[in-house]
Amino acid sequence: MKRLTPIPEELWDQVPPAAQAAILGVILQYEQQLRAVQVQPQPAGQPPALPTAAPAASHKAPEPSSMAELTGKTFANFEIGPLLATGNSGAMFRAKDSTKPGRVVAFQVLRPEQFKDEDRERFTRTMMVVRTLRHPTMIRVYGAGKTGPYYWIAMKYVVGDSLAQLLQKFGVAGRLDWRRTYDAAVCLTRALHEAHSHDIIHRNLKPANVIVRSDTKRAMLGDWSRARPLHGAKVEPLPWPGQLVGDLTYLSPEQTQPGTVEDGRCDIYALGATLYTLLAGRPPFEAGTAAKMTVKIRGEEPPNPKEYQLAIPEAVAGLVMRMLAKRNDVRFQNTTDVLKELERIAKIHQLSFDPDAGV
Repeated sequence: MKRLTPIPEELWDQVPPAAQAAILGVILQYEQQLRAVQVQPQPAGQPPALPTAAPAASHKAPEPSSMAELTGKTFANFEIGPLLATGNSGAMFRAKDSTKPGRVVAFQVLRPEQFKDEDRERFTRTMMVVRTLRHPTMIRVYGAGKTGPYYWIAMKYVVGDSLAQLLQKFGVAGRLDWRRTYDAAVCLTRALHEAHSHDIIHRNLKPANVIVRSDTKRAMLGDWSRARPLHGAKVEPLPWPGQLVGDLTYLSPEQTQPGTVEDGRCDIYALGATLYTLLAGRPPFEAGTAAKMTVKIRGEEPPNPKEYQLAIPEAVAGLVMRMLAKRNDVRFQNTTDVLKELERIAKIHQLSFDPDAGV
């Protein structure tokens, strides 16, 4: 294991005591989690495997050393096909639903180390609600469950690109035009509004988890793997290191503090961070380590996105910056308030606004 470079004392002394305590807490959590994992051998030609928790004694078969080995297997009534993409949280496959001839689904398999034994009931209960959600701005969930060590979610297969891919393909200097960003804001706010009205918070909104349909150009919110009931959800210790640095920038300050209560304002912050990334071509904060990122999220203010794209109207920049407020009582308090502000911006700039259909 590679040794970490010690933090120079002169720099450590400049860190506020509260931030020092938070950093030490994160380091302690990492140490505990690293002791509990073992590194699986990786076949030649495969990318390095992420740490994998040791399989429970109840598992009848050894866990595959690569997510790609799941191709050809059957989970419930879904026959897993080719691998589409891999990420920190798991892998996405194309699959067939044997109970619905001709139906092709996007089948997400989550890495087992993200879950504890007690998470099964909560996951099942949450997915039962998520399966009932229907809206043009939401990627529909057909089913979810647990097979062997794997939790999985079967979703509608949508042809299109993620917002992260669109930034790379069509962005100017890595940025999207503010009007396209506004359209995405309306769609995503409406998707969150639908979820929150059913007492579900998404908890994982970021550019990579939003698909823009090729035909309608409508942004659709997907990846419901981290969704939770809206009421009483408490922040757990931050995920293990391999997942953290890239995703942490879309978490609200309160979500970096284990034990605090999450609510819909966390999703509003994530929406603000996503819109900021589209407008500025970079996330609100960037850092090389999770500890440094946490300090920035809790204590620093991001530059106004107009510094990266001068054409952004003041009202749009103000909308995003208010979503990113450190204190959740300063942010928009609910998605209804966000939709009202989006409608006001539409009237000022003569933009299309349909809160029911997205755009």
